[in-house]
Amino acid sequence: MPTLDEPLKKVLGPPTAKVMAEHLGLHTVGDLLHHYPRRYAERGELTRLAELPLDEHVTVVARVADARVHTFNAGRGKRLEVTITDGSGRLQLVFFGRGVHKPQHDLLPGTRAMFAGKVSVFNRKLQLAHPAYE
Repeated sequence: MPTLDEPLKKVLGPPTAKVMAEHLGLHTVGDLLHHYPRRYAERGELTRLAELPLDEHVTVVARVADARVHTFNAGRGKRLEVTITDGSGRLQLVFFGRGVHKPQHDLLPGTRAMFAGKVSVFNRKLQLAHPAYE
C-alpha cells in the first residue's frame, strides 16, 4: 500500500504523474488526496428559464426551438446558436469552433434535453456558452 509520501510517478506511472505535476502541482499521494475541486455543481436542482440568476451555474430542462450555424472569419470559424424554451422563457445557447459539430447534430429543433452552465449576458440576451447537455 502506498504511503502519503509516495511519488505519484510510482503509483500512476510517469506520463500521468508528469501531467499532474505540471498542471496541478501534485507530486505525492498526499498531494493528490488533499487536492479538492475548485467548484462542485450539483445538476439536480432545476431552474425555470424565467427565473435565471445572472453569473450563476444553473440546470434547466427545455426544448430546442431553433438552431442556426453562423460562419465568420471568411468562413473559417463557426458559431452555433441554439434557442431553447421551457414555456416560461427563452434562452440562447452558444457553441464555438470545434465545439459546434456534435451539438449541431444533437440539438435539432424539437429536441428536449437538460442543459447546465453559467448564465451570462451577450447583446442584452441571457445565454449559456458551451453548456453541458444530455
